[in-house]
Amino acid sequence: MRFEGLLGALFAVAVFAEMPMASAQQYPDHAVRMIVAYPPGGTLDTLSRIVAQKLSEAWSQSVLVENRPGASGNIGAAAAAHAPADGYTLHFGAQSLAVNVTVSPYAGFDPVKDFDPVILVATAQHVLMVPPDSPFKSARELIVYAKAHPGELNFASLGVDASAHLATTMFSDLAGGASNTCRRGPVRSARPF
Repeated sequence: MRFEGLLGALFAVAVFAEMPMASAQQYPDHAVRMIVAYPPGGTLDTLSRIVAQKLSEAWSQSVLVENRPGASGNIGAAAAAHAPADGYTLHFGAQSLAVNVTVSPYAGFDPVKDFDPVILVATAQHVLMVPPDSPFKSARELIVYAKAHPGELNFASLGVDASAHLATTMFSDLAGGASNTCRRGPVRSARPF
């Protein structure tokens, strides 16, 4: 994770908090709801709580984190999209906001029409890993094995169409169709490639 975006967000919050408001009424004048499109305990939830705390301090108003997980972020995004457009509901999501509408027949929101981007908080990269005692010492060795042993390897994913699922599928396709040789399993029971 790169936290430059988070630091930029916190700087922006501090700057905006010090700016005089054009109207007599200060924003926010009551609690703000931050909908997190993923479950508690994960990276996005942790980041959202850091940002919510800093916003609460800067605004002297509560920013309440509400986890709305499911459907690779679609449930939380749809909840935020259908909230009143009054500035008191924030959506804290991921790149899936744009991806999901292309892979889901009905996502319940339009990422362009229903949202205004505020700031990039962080970025992340996917990493292909195997256990230390694995016989694979390179991606090529893994690909050769997967092709020779169809259906024996599993990979973990947070859900269908989540970024890890799409990245693994793309990797498999680029490796020459190895995607047919791997099964996606739930996080709790799958073992890494």
